[in-house]
Amino acid sequence: MSPAPTTTRTEIALAAAATLATALVLSLAFHHFRCDDAYISYRYGVNLARGLGLVFNPGERVMGSTAPGHALLSAGAYAVAGLDGLPALMSVIGCLGWAAEAAALYWLLRSALGRAGAAGVAACVAAGAALSMDHVALETHLAVSLVLWGMVAARAGRWTPAAALLAVAGFVRPDAYLAGGLVAAACAAERRLAAWRPAAVFLGLSLPWPAFAWWHFGSPLPQSAAAKVGTATVAEYARHLLTYPLQAFSPADVPEGALVPLAAVAWGLAASGAVVLVRRDRRAWPLPAWGVAHLAAYLFLRPYTSHVWHVYPGVLVFTVLVLSAIAAPIRGAARPAARIAAIAAVTVLGLAWFLRSATASAEYDATYWGGGRDRAYRATAAYLIDHAKPTDVVASVEVGTIGYYSDLPMYDWGGLVTPEPFDFGTRPEHRFVAVDRLYVWKARGLHPVAEFRHADFAVLVCDLASEPPGTRPWRSPDRPPPRP
Repeated sequence: MSPAPTTTRTEIALAAAATLATALVLSLAFHHFRCDDAYISYRYGVNLARGLGLVFNPGERVMGSTAPGHALLSAGAYAVAGLDGLPALMSVIGCLGWAAEAAALYWLLRSALGRAGAAGVAACVAAGAALSMDHVALETHLAVSLVLWGMVAARAGRWTPAAALLAVAGFVRPDAYLAGGLVAAACAAERRLAAWRPAAVFLGLSLPWPAFAWWHFGSPLPQSAAAKVGTATVAEYARHLLTYPLQAFSPADVPEGALVPLAAVAWGLAASGAVVLVRRDRRAWPLPAWGVAHLAAYLFLRPYTSHVWHVYPGVLVFTVLVLSAIAAPIRGAARPAARIAAIAAVTVLGLAWFLRSATASAEYDATYWGGGRDRAYRATAAYLIDHAKPTDVVASVEVGTIGYYSDLPMYDWGGLVTPEPFDFGTRPEHRFVAVDRLYVWKARGLHPVAEFRHADFAVLVCDLASEPPGTRPWRSPDRPPPRP
């Protein structure tokens, strides 16, 4: 076990300055990034701030966000920035979380990798090594940064602050409780009976939300989680978990024939990095264990493989472990050539990730799933504001952006905020359908009255009130057959 470098005031000051500078650069570069699912949490927060309760559709007690802490934070952001400014402010908060992740990794890895190695890994993460820019609008970075700082506190033997940080992380994003369990095991092994105090802090901060959710929504399990579980097969999701992390190291799609050998190499490096960290610093084991536990949990849950933000914590740990294997010779290598080669490799990777992140920022408004989707949905919301009555219900596969900007009741075919999304069209207030071209089959038989397009992302709007007589009531084509 390698001795930890002595911490100096100069090192703390430099690390703090680097973190603040990173946060500023990331906020300037990615404050315009958006995600439709994030708008679901935003709308919960806006309705709460307006006195309508923690609901998506006023009057409907359905918890459609898997990030209750993010929804409550959105209420505060609405009070500060208003409806139009809230999304940018929340993306800035996501960027702050991203910078905090990199800072936490420096302090978590410096004992095993030394200052230079830890700084190199942290810089790569700040540059976008784990595809971090894709998730700044979500709760992801806030939760992950809280987990990592909880691990930093735990490694220093400060178990009560660690328990508090990990409990708050779980409130922001419940799968963070996996990390809380691992740190609790480490605390129990070291403190034994004295672990009751941090355990009490953890439980005291963790239990109020599920108790409230059970009372307010009827279940501590979010509807959005129930709607996503088991949507992929075990084989599909296993393949997803083995191959998706490779995209962090490849700017283009990996050829099919190269997937298996590249995955074997990458996961071998990750395993090597885990061994390096734990051998050099026994208190570092919760980090690789968290990555394994997170990916294993999602293999059990198997949500949509397209929802890649679910596995970001596992991808981040995977990337850090690969980088740790590469950076290991920076500290402790007998030959100077090995240290130089390791420094060069980490530097080249960091520059490559920086260029990819900078390109993503510059091209975001023209991307299909980025600026294209957001602008098309916002144009759709503007159209609905002009043509709908306040009580008209809108059906869509993605309800976040449209619902947030139109403030209309939404009917969610994805099932995140609508418990049984199969009967749209059976009530008079069910009027509008808004679907992108991937889901146009859901509007089969209807006649679009408007289309909104940006960067090739197109949204079709259908108005049931303008349909020929005799077409109502109308039901979604994916309605399952009645049960026998």
